[in-house]
Amino acid sequence: MKPIWADAMKAENIEEASRFLAHTEGNLFDPAVLAYPATKVLKTSDGNRNLVYMPVQQCQVWESLGINPEATELETAASLKALAQILRFMANADGQKEIYFLCSHELTQKFAERHGFERVTTPVFRMKL
Repeated sequence: MKPIWADAMKAENIEEASRFLAHTEGNLFDPAVLAYPATKVLKTSDGNRNLVYMPVQQCQVWESLGINPEATELETAASLKALAQILRFMANADGQKEIYFLCSHELTQKFAERHGFERVTTPVFRMKL
């Protein structure tokens, strides 16, 4: 097997990348991601042919909450709304067009669903570095 190298995709590869992405079985490709300002597309090649394209988007991941035990549900909801507003502003300023909110608490899930988040049922994988 020839060595395989990874590199940034060049503009001349966009048609091929789009074709590969659209026709890969089981792929969760969202074409809108290619237009996100913070998205980068990587590709692998063996030197003669391109093998794999991978759009990589930068996004916010809201990881956890530290809620004062004495805070009321209304105070917590108002706090989440305030945080959401500033974090949306920051994401847009950074060219990020998606935000992920990892939460298991039922009330927090309800807040997320009422404020523009959609439930994702696809498994999420994490790699800690």
